[in-house]
Amino acid sequence: MPDHGSLAVTGHHDGLLRIWDLAQLTSVGTPLAGHAGPVTALAAAHPADQIVLVSGGADRTLRTWDLTGLVTIQGSEMAPDPWRSRSCPLLRGDGSAAHDGPVTAVATTGWNGHQVIVSGSNTTLHVWDLLEREFIRPPRELLTHPVTALAVADVGGDLLGVLGSDGGGVAYVVDLDNGKRIWELSGHTRPVNAVVIAESADGSAIAFTASSDHTVRAWDIREGTPITDALPLPGPPRSLAAFDSPYGPGLIVGGSGVLAALQLRSA
Repeated sequence: MPDHGSLAVTGHHDGLLRIWDLAQLTSVGTPLAGHAGPVTALAAAHPADQIVLVSGGADRTLRTWDLTGLVTIQGSEMAPDPWRSRSCPLLRGDGSAAHDGPVTAVATTGWNGHQVIVSGSNTTLHVWDLLEREFIRPPRELLTHPVTALAVADVGGDLLGVLGSDGGGVAYVVDLDNGKRIWELSGHTRPVNAVVIAESADGSAIAFTASSDHTVRAWDIREGTPITDALPLPGPPRSLAAFDSPYGPGLIVGGSGVLAALQLRSA
């Protein structure tokens, strides 16, 4: 957050979202209420001069939270907190819930003049315009098993997604503009729990996939080919985050009480 240091937001089984000051390692402000069930997915977006949080829930709703009005953190208090009254669910045109099941994954990116939200529920993906609050592509059923993980990026002008599912150890690269699968990323032997997309120094896009088989794999998105051998871990990874370094893309892996940093060195 500009002028306010680094914050994290966590979603909880009681339907609340909590904001944390990472410098102080303390929660701040009042928990954000809106979901009628567990919060199952979170992503952040930065359209124009706004700061927006997107949350998905077991209540089949996707909500947007405008955090732009956040002001100085004072101890454990934040004042004022105008974003709480600006939480809005994304619904179909008839006012019904947009998803036919719990929202299991959500991701955001900029693409073709849009700030895009992509949400996964069961085997279907939804592509939204965040500011217009409407579909920019019709919902598409792209998998045969429920979506468990999702990452999206503008790769050379193409809106690409990397999807994990609980159907074996395969992840998929899909073109979200035309709704077609491009590649199957085969190599894991158990379900894919987390995915993330990072850019390498030469501008190419790399997908990392993490699986219950206790490994992380790296892939060239454009070619659908592995970049390295499987990277072994002491337990099943549950979450991934990418970072830049002078040596190439790096990765933070969390799961089973372990937090590990991995470095994919450039050739």
